[in-house]
Amino acid sequence: MDEEQADSHIERQLGALQNEAADLREQLGKLNARLEAADFVSDERHDRAVVERRRTDQLEVRADAGDVRASEQARRSDDQDLRMDGIRADLDVDREMIHALQAEGLVRDGQVKNLQEALRTARLIGAAIGIVMASTKVDQPSAFEALRRASMDRNRKLRDVAEQLVLTGTLDDPTA
Repeated sequence: MDEEQADSHIERQLGALQNEAADLREQLGKLNARLEAADFVSDERHDRAVVERRRTDQLEVRADAGDVRASEQARRSDDQDLRMDGIRADLDVDREMIHALQAEGLVRDGQVKNLQEALRTARLIGAAIGIVMASTKVDQPSAFEALRRASMDRNRKLRDVAEQLVLTGTLDDPTA
């Protein structure tokens, strides 16, 4: 081959190589563009993923805070239930005490009435003894014995005999 042909051949190879290089550059540009687009999409997806992760983290924090508040509320509710149970128990004890005191008051009222009646009866009998002592000129034991005998003879209570004597001034039996 001659020199010209060799140069032409080299030029053709050079042209082919240049064309091939241009094609490769074009393909490289396309690949770079696709890579950049993929990176952009990947970056965008990454950014979205980061935002979503932050949102998820915030929701988890809020959910945890809600759980804490719910637990605290449940604890407070349990504490209030315990306090209410204590108050109810105290109230039951107070009611029982009130009923016991009322019953005791009724018993005492009965005792007071009995004591008042006993005092009235004792005074009535004392007055009757005084009347017997004054009218028959006897001592106290003898006057009491006279009232007791009159009660037994008439089959009446001593207080009834004493009351009749105080009212009428005599031991005479009105039914006789």
